[in-house]
Amino acid sequence: MIGILSARETKSQGAVFAVQSKYIYDAAEEIKKNKLYDSVKIPSKSSINNLSKIQQVERIQDYIFMVKGD
Repeated sequence: MIGILSARETKSQGAVFAVQSKYIYDAAEEIKKNKLYDSVKIPSKSSINNLSKIQQVERIQDYIFMVKGD
């Protein structure tokens, strides 16, 4: 995982910003502290952990995006 998309530039096409993977755990912990996100459930264990690699790819393929950088 490279990152989680967190925002996009509305005046530009295709410009988005992501939380780097090394900061995702910290970001999730901050979300848990904010009362506005009490209804958001962040699982402590992956739901694809016990699946085969092929099943994992099938489960997450709709959430994969190509990111190109210069």
